[in-house]
Formats: sequence, structure tokens, C-alpha cells
Amino acid sequence: MAENESKKRKAQSIKSGEGKKTSPTISACMMVKNEEELLPQCLESIKDVVDEIIIVDTGSKDGTVEIAKSYGAKVYHHPWENDFSKHRNQSIGYASGDWIFIIDADEELRGDSRDAVRAAIRDDGIDSVMVTVISYMNDHMSQGWINQVRLFRNNPGISYVGRVHNRLAGYTSSRAYAIYLYHYGYDLSLEKRREKFARTSSLLKKQIETEPDVYRHRHDLAACYLSNHMFEEAVVEGIRALEMARRNAHGQEALIPWTYFITAFAYLKLENLSNAEKYAHMALQAFTQHLDSYFILVNVYHETRDWNSLESVCSHYLNIVKALREDPARFGNIMQNTVNEEWRVHLALGDVYLERKLIKRANEEFDKAFSSTPNPSECHKIVGNFYSARASWELAKRHYRTALDMSAEYPDALLGLARVYKSVKKNDQYFDTINRLKKLESKDIEIIKEIGISDLRSGNYQSAIVHFKKILEQRPDDVDAHINLALAYKHEGSVKEAERHNLRALELKNDSVEALSNLGHLHYEATQYDKAKEMYVRAIQLEKNLVDVHVRLASLYLFDGEIENCVEACDSTLKTLKLPCSKTLNDIGELAEIFLLMSSGLKQNGKMHLSEEARQTGNLLRQMQSEESSAMRS
Repeated sequence: MAENESKKRKAQSIKSGEGKKTSPTISACMMVKNEEELLPQCLESIKDVVDEIIIVDTGSKDGTVEIAKSYGAKVYHHPWENDFSKHRNQSIGYASGDWIFIIDADEELRGDSRDAVRAAIRDDGIDSVMVTVISYMNDHMSQGWINQVRLFRNNPGISYVGRVHNRLAGYTSSRAYAIYLYHYGYDLSLEKRREKFARTSSLLKKQIETEPDVYRHRHDLAACYLSNHMFEEAVVEGIRALEMARRNAHGQEALIPWTYFITAFAYLKLENLSNAEKYAHMALQAFTQHLDSYFILVNVYHETRDWNSLESVCSHYLNIVKALREDPARFGNIMQNTVNEEWRVHLALGDVYLERKLIKRANEEFDKAFSSTPNPSECHKIVGNFYSARASWELAKRHYRTALDMSAEYPDALLGLARVYKSVKKNDQYFDTINRLKKLESKDIEIIKEIGISDLRSGNYQSAIVHFKKILEQRPDDVDAHINLALAYKHEGSVKEAERHNLRALELKNDSVEALSNLGHLHYEATQYDKAKEMYVRAIQLEKNLVDVHVRLASLYLFDGEIENCVEACDSTLKTLKLPCSKTLNDIGELAEIFLLMSSGLKQNGKMHLSEEARQTGNLLRQMQSEESSAMRS
């Protein structure tokens, strides 16, 4: 029906002489539903570029229709039929222009693109025009770029196909012009994102039921999962899509690097770095200039501290993104999701130079990041993390404070600052910063963990238990949470719970020195000395400088009559405490002096309980020597 009306209007215009216009005309065609929030800026951006605005409304309940009519749009009403292409084609069917310009309500034509639009429609050698669509994500912090045909001749042979992610078919000769559309549809509130996910995923699953072997459907579902942070599901669908692509992806080759990216990025978020690296390299085999894959590799090599590889992939990323900005058309219709991440790459490159102690070059990269970042407070927080990792506490503190000057209650910067104060033993500032963090009621795992640690330090064990349990609700296999929860239970007198969580930590990480040491202490204090010795010995095999463990092992060896092992444990304790340990032991009295020297050193290091244990052992040895001397005299 819509197509018949269009043909009738065209025939009438030709009959009246209007068809002899020298300048081709453009019909902007849209389908909308409840778009009153973004529609005005969309229509404002095209009102002086197009000759008519055609809108198919699929059931708006807000002010969408009134806004459209205020811009002179012709509005047609069609009930929503769960078919994007059908409604898109309905809008085209009503158009009378020589060219069709497809734009959505959540998009905006960039101001400097208007002349290019007019130049494109005077190009007689083409039937369609490729434009660059720039999608904003993550509160405008991230950008994805893709080239799409959005301007094409009003030809019955050109139309849309696909119920969900509709695509244009039937055009034969395209050319790219410097036309840019801003797309805001991915930058949604949590509520709207959930609504969109429910609608889109439902339609995709129905398509998969009817066409289970179509690669595009699996790709779209994987992308849908990724955008909603459902990383495990994104991996599953991404791999399925790639398996189908290997069998049959005719006409969809441009999508394949994107599917690799979805899979690699999901693996990255799941902290499976080896698979993230694997799929990024597979994408580069498909398309050597794939920006997103280099960004994945930047993250992987930065996390693994592979500095040489990191420097190389940073260079590749920066060269590609420069070329993309200069000439998007050369990248065809391959989606690039990480175009606005140069600042993060400059930061990673700066960290490479920090590691190599090339401070001037590091600062140059940091300055590039500061000048290009859409998120200055985040940028300073990350640099603060770099300095904190190298124990450059003053520089770390300076960047965390700068981040907080820009965003007063920025949780990650507060966390970094708190850890600096803890490291330099500024307890008052540490607890003040933790109190600021507590007021934010953050759900971030690392913040909850640091608050729990502060509770342990301040003796607020019940609160610590609450915080570490919160972590385990989200991450049941978090080793640190189990270890810290065990410590809190121990201080509360719940020895069985303490043992249970230490054992669970050891199951998850069989080389956890903390779990082994803590289990040893539990057994020691319960006078289960054989079990304690077993745990202590395993811990020492993994890490030599455990003064707490050496002190107690020395006592255990002593009372088991293993004097040689006792002396070795004492020597290790003295070395760790940086005390002289070259004295030759000739009798029990000299061993007593060693224990008393250890006691003094432990006291100076704030280990009061262990100091007292060593003192008691030293005094006991003195007493034994005295008794032995008395017996010999009698």
C-alpha cells in the first residue's frame, strides 16, 4: 500500500513538471516508537538537508508524533510487528524523493556533513553512499565506528532484510563520502538497556529457532550478551557463531573480525587472558588492520607485563586509529569498537617507559593521555596506580588527589589513596579515607575488600566478616576473601570457621603461602604441633622470608629435639630481622641468647606476641641450662 502511494505521488509530480528539477531530492525515512527524548536533535540536524521527512510510528505513547509533526514530518501509523525491516521498508514506501536517507531517532547528522550529502546525491555513477556511523557508549567515553550505506536511490530493488538487525540489500555501486552520523542508542540508562536487551534477545532467539544455522543470528546474540555484560554467554554464542562462519558466512565476511572481538573481549572480562590473546590474533589473521584486536592485546600484555609485546601492539593501535580518523572509508564496513581508546593506549605505553626508567618518555605519553581522555579523573587514577605499583608513593598520592579534585568522591581514586596511606603507615589518613569510602556504599569488590581489611586492622571483626561474606556472594572462589574471612573468624574465636575458610583457600590455590601459614598458626595455637609443622614447612618451601613461621618452627624443632633444624630456623629469623647470625653455638645457653635476641628484634618490628613466645623459650632454655649446671655441680 505504501509503495503504491509513493508511485502515485511520483507520477503526479512528473505530470505537473516537478520531476524536471535539476537538483535531486532526498527523503529522510525513519521508524520510531516513544522517541521524544532524542528525536528533536535528530530532526534539527537534518531539517535543512532533506526535502521531506517520512516517519512510520509503531505505537508511541509519548510526545513523539507531535514533535515529528512540528518539524513538518509526514507521520504514518503501523502497529509493531516484531520486524524491523518490514517497518523500515514501509517508511521507504511512502517516500517521494529521488534519494532515501535512513536515520534513526537516536542519531544525529554531524553539522559539517551537509555539503557532502548534497555532493553525494549528484554523483551519477553510484546508486548508494557509504557514511560513517559513530556510536557512543559508556556515558560517551567510548566510540565505535562503522561504515554503512545510509543514503541510496529510491529504487524498488533496494530494500531492507532481516527481522532484528536489518541490513540493506539490492544496491550495486557505492562510494564513501565524508558524511558522519552520531549514534546514541547504545548509551542507555540501565533500565533502558535492560528493556532493549529483553526485546532484542527475544527476537534473536526466535530467529535462531527458525534459522539455527545462520551465522549472523548467533553473532548478533553474542553482541547483545556482551553489551549487557553477560560475558560467559557472549563467549558461548561467539564461538558458535565463529564455527558457523567457518562453514558458511557468505556475504558476512566483514562481521567475522567483530565476532572475534566479542569473544576475545568477553574472555578478557572473564580474566581468561590466554583465550583473549588467542581470539585477538585470530581476528588479525582475518583482517590485519583490526583496531579492536590490538586493543585487546594492549590489555593482555599490560596485565601480563610483557613489556616488549605491549610496546609493539600499542604502536600498531596508534597507527591504525590515526589512519581510521583520517580516512574511514579505507576500512570498509568492518566495525571498530575501540576508536576512542587512544588515551588508554598512551597510558599503557607510558607504563612501558616507566618500567624501563625512561621517565621523560613516560611523561610524554601520560601528557598525550591527559590531553585526549574523555575522563580526566580516571586517567589520573590509572597513573596513580602505575606509581603505586612501583612504591613511588608521593607521585601516586599526587595523581590520586588530582583525580579527587576533579571528582570529589571518586571511589577508585579513594581506594588508591587509602592503599598509599596504608603502605606508608599513615594510619589516621588511611582510616579517614576508608570512612569516606564507606559512605559511598560501593559494590566494587576491591573497595569492599579494602574496607574489610581496614576492619581487621581496627579490630572490628564482625564488620570484617560481613564485608568478606559480601565478596564471596559475588565471587565464591576469591582466595583473598577466604583468607581474610578466616582471620576475622579466628579473632572472633570461631576456630572451625577459620580453618574451613583457610582450607577452602588452599583448595583454590594450593601454593597459597598465606593459607598455609594461617593453618599452621591455627594448629600451633591448638597445640596440634605435628600438623602445624607440616603447614609451616610447606609455606617455607614456597617463601623463605616468613619470620612468623621461622620463629615457631624454631620452637617446634627445639622441643622435638631437632637442634640442627632449630638453629637453621633461628638463622633464617635473624637474617629476615637483619640481626647478626654468625655466632657459633656451643651450648644450650648460647641458643637461649639467640631466642632472646630474636625476641628483641621481633619487639622492634611490632610483633609483640611472637616476641613474647621467643622470650619465654629463651628463658626456658636459660632455666634448663641452670638446672643442668646445678645437677653437674651436685
